[in-house]
Amino acid sequence: MILGIDAGNKRTKVVTAKGAFAFESSIGEYRERKLVQRFGDDDMIFEYQGKRWFAGTLAQYESEFGGSRKGDTKAHEEAKYRILLAIHRYSNEIVNDIVVGQPISRHTDDEKQKIFEMLRGEHIVSVDYGDGMVEKRIIIRHVLVAAEGSAAILSQPQNGLIRIIDIGSGTINFGSVSDMRFIDRDSFTERFGLETSKTKDMSVIARKIANVALEKWDENDHVRLAGGGAIPLRKLLKTYFSNCEILKPVHNNQELPPAFANAVAFYKIGAMLYEGY
Repeated sequence: MILGIDAGNKRTKVVTAKGAFAFESSIGEYRERKLVQRFGDDDMIFEYQGKRWFAGTLAQYESEFGGSRKGDTKAHEEAKYRILLAIHRYSNEIVNDIVVGQPISRHTDDEKQKIFEMLRGEHIVSVDYGDGMVEKRIIIRHVLVAAEGSAAILSQPQNGLIRIIDIGSGTINFGSVSDMRFIDRDSFTERFGLETSKTKDMSVIARKIANVALEKWDENDHVRLAGGGAIPLRKLLKTYFSNCEILKPVHNNQELPPAFANAVAFYKIGAMLYEGY
């Protein structure tokens, strides 16, 4: 099965041939509970390599140290868990081919190799969604690591010079593409996001984003917004960039929220590369 997986710090977005899906990304320590309650459809207990964890909404409510690891790389165990949970939830096939993301600033050969090595191969994962543990044998056959933000343009292809601001909970990617080709010189990542900033004032966050972008970009550039922060920040960022619009990813003839832009793009890449295997 082909999956495009955007293992975000807030929510993990997944796109397959069947549709687009998302779940809460939190991971936390497991413990025996005296009173067992459900907190949402994303309640999960999972077991991997002999250790149990809470995940999703269950980790948010019942883990003392629940949350998600934020930063400018996905080459770490928590991202691996999110990706394995995505495959367990949305694939019924043993063999899977995936495209995942990595922030622009750490989209290097060394970091991509780390991600490749931690994901490729066989994994035995058991997940309890509320009705008992379901064990799956997952083989990740092919892995491609795409650049978050820049790749999102594939979710709504456009010609010309396009600047992409991919606003996440832990990082913000500033991508540049010209006629669908990545421009490395004008692309970068900032290690702040909607959930790492001390202020919750959206106008202040928009000002910070614009000031960072305008160090390299022009206020008249065509800017496209992706990520979970695209909708709440669009009007504010338009005061800095007159040609600022939201990316509108489409999958299976359905328009999706801009938070799915990367996942849709990743799936498109996978469909082009892996069809026929």
